[in-house]
Amino acid sequence: MSDESHIHKYKDFDVEILKSGSSYVARVLKSPSGEARCGFDKRPVAAAELKRFAQEILIRGAPARRVDRPDAAAAKRLGEKLYAALFAGDVLTCYERSLQQCLDTEGLRVRLRFQLCPELMNIPWELLYDRRNDNFLGMAPRTPIVRYMELGQPISPLIVSGRLKVLVVTAAPRVQGLGSLKIKSEFRDLKKALKELEDVGRVEIEELNGASIQELHDRLNAKVFHVIHFIGHGTFDEDRGEGSLLFEGPGRSRQDVSGAQLGIVLQSHRTRLVVINSCDGARTDAADPFSGVAQSLVQKGIPAVVGMQFSITDDAALAFSRVFYRSIAEGVPVDRAVTNARQSIMLAPNWLEWATPVLYLRAEHGDLFDFRNAGGIAGLQTAATTASAAPRPSRQSGFGPDGDPQPDLPAPAFSSAGP
Repeated sequence: MSDESHIHKYKDFDVEILKSGSSYVARVLKSPSGEARCGFDKRPVAAAELKRFAQEILIRGAPARRVDRPDAAAAKRLGEKLYAALFAGDVLTCYERSLQQCLDTEGLRVRLRFQLCPELMNIPWELLYDRRNDNFLGMAPRTPIVRYMELGQPISPLIVSGRLKVLVVTAAPRVQGLGSLKIKSEFRDLKKALKELEDVGRVEIEELNGASIQELHDRLNAKVFHVIHFIGHGTFDEDRGEGSLLFEGPGRSRQDVSGAQLGIVLQSHRTRLVVINSCDGARTDAADPFSGVAQSLVQKGIPAVVGMQFSITDDAALAFSRVFYRSIAEGVPVDRAVTNARQSIMLAPNWLEWATPVLYLRAEHGDLFDFRNAGGIAGLQTAATTASAAPRPSRQSGFGPDGDPQPDLPAPAFSSAGP
């Protein structure tokens, strides 16, 4: 894998997928090389093949895997089918020319739009594989893959003058048939993995354990959190065509919370990023692009949501979180942070799980936060000292230096200029 750590800017390669009778059209809306289009006759991967891939390859608790094992070959075959469908004819020419036009410090952000063709959203496009260069696009920092949802209302980076505040919401209702979750150990491991960032004042992590949706609502009214990280069970109701997360009701009973309901709770706060570590968090209905939890949250105004399109093992989830939040705290764009985290998963026991995380983005670019007085990992200690020494803002603002509401003043309405 080539060293692409120097890439810090991206140009957009926008591809919209449309239905045309019984066929499909891939249309480049924006790129460094202009516009293009191509067609493909049918769904590039059959549902049965995807099911086998999820069950037989991305299996929970799989042993260590090597890149040259048969499972890697299966991933490449699937990824090659997706690449051949999306990048053909004029679209392939446009893509290759766009890459050539990127400078040494630039990458090409592949933004996939499926709002007009939701039946293709449950395909793992993150596996796009360029055989000629032996390259998974979603693994390469030069070509991050984003599920882009254009919904108007431009979003600017949120100013964070101190710590990035992460609320880890955990729920494990007692439901027959649901597997047990190692929530306590997962939160403990996450805290340990991010201890360095907490020690120097760049990240603050809190847990809301055994959460109901009302308790989440109350916590967000009491304190500002920039990131919500959910650990628990997810489900998708085929009859209703709706995804839900399982919170806890009285006596640890099951409380199904749809993406729309969760979005209503989050949209009036400064939440900029949601990470959903549960099954079916990125799944959607073939007829409604906003029926899944991740997609619904984006529709409700959350700038970026990371969901899981397959089950994910504890090792892979921890590997993802460790590198992902470290990258975010450095001020890295969220799409690049996801790519960095995918590379970390590749080193975990079940390496093919790097394709499990899916990034849905409605922000024009991947810059979610503007870290004032922050200078990356090398300057974390200096940044923390500067932030802690900064004078407190006037109490008329209603917020302290890290974005907590002052006790005697109401928090102002949501805006892109944050704490």
